[in-house]
Amino acid sequence: PALATQGGATGAAAWSGQAATATASERPGVPAQQKSAQADENPYDNPWAAAAEADEIIGAFAQANHMAQVRSQKHDERQGTATEKVVRIGEALYVGETSGKGQPNGKGSLLLPDGSTHVGGFKDGRAHGSGVYTTTAGIVAIGGWQNNLRVGLFEQIDKAGVVWTERYNQEGKKIARKKTGEEREPPATCSRCSALFHTTHNHGHACRQHRGNWIANRDEDQKVEGIWACCGSRSAADKGCDLGEHRISA
Repeated sequence: PALATQGGATGAAAWSGQAATATASERPGVPAQQKSAQADENPYDNPWAAAAEADEIIGAFAQANHMAQVRSQKHDERQGTATEKVVRIGEALYVGETSGKGQPNGKGSLLLPDGSTHVGGFKDGRAHGSGVYTTTAGIVAIGGWQNNLRVGLFEQIDKAGVVWTERYNQEGKKIARKKTGEEREPPATCSRCSALFHTTHNHGHACRQHRGNWIANRDEDQKVEGIWACCGSRSAADKGCDLGEHRISA
């Protein structure tokens, strides 16, 4: 769960300052004559210093989580999508309209763990209606979905820019595929995430990256590998919390 931001880094900084400035004579069970000796000790052997550092880190994570929420809200306002919601579905991320149950419902963007995206209609948590599916390899599929299945005629642009038509039956099985003879510009490479993309199918949630660093968990007894300092995600494979369009280097 995300860390609470109430109190934030302010309370942590105050506690850290108190712990750092306390003298040896003020610490329970520590005689004043040991002050000079303790100055040369490893700070991690001192529970006061260790507690202060841990509290400061927790406060920083809380502040980072708050900043991530603010950035997300400002991003939505810039995109004119302040009514959209951001929902985590396992390791996937959904941005768009939702039902009363919090499921994707209406227009939105589904950002999958492998970097591919589906932009279009959703119903009761599943792709439904017209949409565009893109991969990081520069492949684009345009057509209609019914209950998460491709149905009917699709146009596909491959990573070389060659255009194909595909047809799917009601069970989502591909039953035909042929070249149209049409070719588009080859995909470009994003300067932020290195994904291949067609500029005609770029969008505001296409590119994901983290603004913060991955902090590894050094406690072997913990099941969690670590945490992203910018958003609090505990999956090292998480593609990122900062969303935007793909970019091409100048």
